[in-house]
Parts: sequence; C-alpha cells; structure tokens
Amino acid sequence: MDYETGIFFAFLAWAHGLTMMVVYVNSLMNKNLQKIGLRISWLNFSIKQLTHEEQIRPLWRYVLKFFLIAAIGVPFIFLSWLQVAIYVGFIIYKKSKDSGVPMAMKEYRWKMNNLDMSQDQVIEESMKAHGIPLENFSEHKAELLADMRRRNLIIWG
Repeated sequence: MDYETGIFFAFLAWAHGLTMMVVYVNSLMNKNLQKIGLRISWLNFSIKQLTHEEQIRPLWRYVLKFFLIAAIGVPFIFLSWLQVAIYVGFIIYKKSKDSGVPMAMKEYRWKMNNLDMSQDQVIEESMKAHGIPLENFSEHKAELLADMRRRNLIIWG
C-alpha cells in the first residue's frame, strides 16, 4: 500500500463526505426538523438548534460555506492512509452508536427521512419516540412554539 494509493482513497473519502453533507443538508429529515426549530449539522450530521440567521441566510452564503468546508478538507487528503483510517473509524463509530437504538426511535427516524410531515405530525412522532404521552400534545406544542418564538424563528404552518 503506497502513498499514492492512499491519496486516491483519501480523495474518495473526501468526495463521499462532501456528497453526504449535501444529501443530509437537503434531506427530507432536515426539512422536517426545521418545522420544529432544529437542523442537521453540516460537519458531524448531529441535530442542532436552528437560528433565525440560518433561516434568512441567502443561498450564496450556503454555497460559500460548502466551498469553505470542501477547501478545509483538501489538505487532509495528503494525510493519505491516516485520513482513510479516520474516515472509516468515523463510519464505524456512527454505525455502532445506532446499534442499540430502540425500535420507536428507528421508526421515528424512518418517518422523518421518508415522509413529508406537517408540524403537528413531526411533534407527535417526536413525542412518541421520546416516550412523552400524547395526552400532553397541546402543552408540548405550545412550549415548542414558545421556544421557537423566543429564538425569533419563522414558524411555518
């Protein structure tokens, strides 16, 4: 295994990472999360709180952010096999972290990824996944909307 082959595989890992970033950020899950004031992080794909600035940011700023993240990753390609090992380790960590997830959470993720839900449906499915009784739906929704208003978010539907 020589250095040039490592660079080739590191380049493939970099390209795959950028592709996955674009897919996750433009996914149906991200769209559903934004209905309840959350979003998917560009760097590690975790769930983060949405800010008002992110809601009103123009498209060119997102494109610039993408190219900045892509440019930051380019020097790591030259780490060759070390970069490949780090990338494979990240994938293994992500898969192993999800191995013990309860079935309710898996169903929630599937619905978030595959169904364009209304805000009420997203809140209801979130409550089910987190074990919150559905009898408290109106209270939970009111708290969520109050939090979104406090953060000055645009509330859709």
